[in-house]
Amino acid sequence: MTETFRQVRVFISSTFRDMHAERDHLVAAVFPELRERLDRLGLEFYDVDLRWGVPETGWDGERANPWQYCRRWIDLVEPFFICMIGQRYGHVLTSSEIGEQEGPQAYEGMSITELEVRHAVLDGRLRRRSFFYVRSSRVPETAPANIYAEYVSRAQQSHLVSFMERVESSGRPVRRYEGTWTGSGFSSLDGFGRTVLEDLWSGVLRDERYVAKETWRRVLGHDPEHDSYYTDDSHPIPEYLWTQLVEAARPRALDPLDAEAREMARYASGRLRGFTGRADQLHLLANFVDIDQSVGESRVCVVQAPAGQGKSALLAKLAENLAATRHYVVSHFVGATEQSADVRSMLARLNGELDRVEIPDPAPVGPAAGREALSRSLAERLGAYESEKHIVLLLDAVDQLADGQDLAWLPHQLGDGVRVVLTYADTEPSDGATTPLAAARRARRTQFRQVELPGLTEQDVRVIVVAYLEEYCKELESAEIDAICQLEQARNPLYLLVMLNELRALSGNDMQRVVRSVIAELPRLRPDAVSLFEWRLESLERAFGTDRVRQWCSYICAGRTGMSSTELRELVVTGEEGQDASVVPLIERGIRQYLRPRGGELDFFHTQLEQAVKKRYLDTNAAYVESHVAIASYFRRKADPQGTGEWKGGHERALSELPYHLAEGGKLDDLFGVLTDFQFLERKAAEVGVVEHVDDGGVVTRTHTGVFALQDDLDLAIAKFADIKVRGTHPLIVTAFNTGKELAVRCPRCAAICSRETQQLGMEMLCPHCNGPLKVNPSPVRIRGGLGHAEDVGYE
Repeated sequence: MTETFRQVRVFISSTFRDMHAERDHLVAAVFPELRERLDRLGLEFYDVDLRWGVPETGWDGERANPWQYCRRWIDLVEPFFICMIGQRYGHVLTSSEIGEQEGPQAYEGMSITELEVRHAVLDGRLRRRSFFYVRSSRVPETAPANIYAEYVSRAQQSHLVSFMERVESSGRPVRRYEGTWTGSGFSSLDGFGRTVLEDLWSGVLRDERYVAKETWRRVLGHDPEHDSYYTDDSHPIPEYLWTQLVEAARPRALDPLDAEAREMARYASGRLRGFTGRADQLHLLANFVDIDQSVGESRVCVVQAPAGQGKSALLAKLAENLAATRHYVVSHFVGATEQSADVRSMLARLNGELDRVEIPDPAPVGPAAGREALSRSLAERLGAYESEKHIVLLLDAVDQLADGQDLAWLPHQLGDGVRVVLTYADTEPSDGATTPLAAARRARRTQFRQVELPGLTEQDVRVIVVAYLEEYCKELESAEIDAICQLEQARNPLYLLVMLNELRALSGNDMQRVVRSVIAELPRLRPDAVSLFEWRLESLERAFGTDRVRQWCSYICAGRTGMSSTELRELVVTGEEGQDASVVPLIERGIRQYLRPRGGELDFFHTQLEQAVKKRYLDTNAAYVESHVAIASYFRRKADPQGTGEWKGGHERALSELPYHLAEGGKLDDLFGVLTDFQFLERKAAEVGVVEHVDDGGVVTRTHTGVFALQDDLDLAIAKFADIKVRGTHPLIVTAFNTGKELAVRCPRCAAICSRETQQLGMEMLCPHCNGPLKVNPSPVRIRGGLGHAEDVGYE
């Protein structure tokens, strides 16, 4: 287990059978939010829950000692120890189970739970931030005898009372909480969860390993040692104060370029956790980077493999290996940050990184320049570069670029000192069509080099399984590890890691037996990554309700570029008056590790997760349409909150997305109405896609691209109309283009360019080519460079 000051761990102690609800609530609701907060400080979180993972046999085949195993992890897990206490005392160990090191006579007759508390807290040998949580709600005496026995140990009540007295006198915080008895267990544990969350979060902020005392001094304005907010664990830190502490403590970048580089490094670090093997592929890529290429050989190398095969991890490891070399290395992982999938942003970053190392730029452009200018700048710099210090661009998941799969941004001519490594998934459309990436590769004069990435070896799988579980203080029996290693599916890193993550989160009684059974059934019940993601969805449904999880996931799937957290929350609770919206962020946190940011929106990171959502929730056209209709109604309310048709909501995204969801939801009459509503068209043209460019002299030029989005809306609408000849009786709205020399419109039916006169703006016309009726927007678009040129556009 790797121990660093950037990692936060908590050991969870309690009896098992009566505390499953509390432990499950921590895993599903509390720890995801804690991880989210810790991420703001650059910290990682691991919870140690030993409901399973304590081996029955040791390495020598002899029966393992459960107490010695628990004690070993308590010694290693820092800084937190929490204990939950109900009406059970727990399993009492024999002298032989306690072991000579603990003094069997002194501890004989104690339960494992009390031994854990004594070792971690009461004996004073370990310095742990500890908290106790005592359930005040009692199990009714009228409960069925078998259920009552799960929650109450009548014969051990005197031991429990003595144990509680020692806890109360420990000097550590003891919290009491309520739960609702359901007849078979406890529910309504939100208050318990919030208490644990704030205790652990406050403990992190008070720990000098994570937040320096000097940070507290700056925020408080005095020595924190004399302030109870810093010294008193019995009270959580109020939100107003911890917000200031986080702002003062979290790592800061000097500029946006540094911030993006830092996030890329964090993403790469995450992909390297548990990395093993791949020596042959790393050797081939290192040679490609180091060895001079002969004339005619490509300076671009592609790593192409199935989704989930470990391409990102391989590139992260290559970047780590190259860091100590003489070369200039820039790594870019699409999906790592909000802007990483945007080609213009990627080009700005690559040019910025080249500026850092003073690579000459024949025609300098600023980071706010347009995509074409940035692309030209990159091409000129890389095309002429020759040096023993190679420029090495490592670009991961280029198939996930929002608008760059044609590779038009990648220079055709690269200098002798340039190497580019691309990775992408080798998926092909089901209809046999050629992907844009495949077509772009074939169009290149020099064919790219290629490195194959096979599945993991059996030894790789074994190393990853052991290392992953060790991070959470768990072990599997040798036979169970062997069973996983023999799974063909486990050779795929994505399958392996998702499977291990779901295994880790299992809960219930007799978990050693359950885990063994689950592993044995994996080939039949979870044969691929899609079925594993269904497992995750099932877990979310049990925790937060099937309908809400279905809606939340369906809306992301239906979004053109995903949906934002706010949009998802408001959509899910729409029409549920009086319902608590707080559960919706919990769904997001429960699946966040499998999401990626797209600007301000969230989208599925893995295609297999998207497939699982479609299979489970969108398996019929009606379900698909229902999601789009709900989103369209939501965006209409945002764009036109008064419902007057004035579109004064000031909601750019609603104006942008409404036509798409009306079209996909089959609301063609509404779509026609919106796209022939001049007020809507004017709002969208004026407010959507406004980009500001500042030249070296400080002159601001605004580019209005919303009019081109409107043209896309019209094209989509026409494609959705079943019979274009019938619909042809309705005039379609078009926008005139003014180049300064001529005024014209493009017919969306036949794509013909039709000349216009100024006095004809706002009037209806017939296309002279297809005779289709058109209605011309009274406000034209001003462009420079000829009709259809989108680089410099102004809305008149």
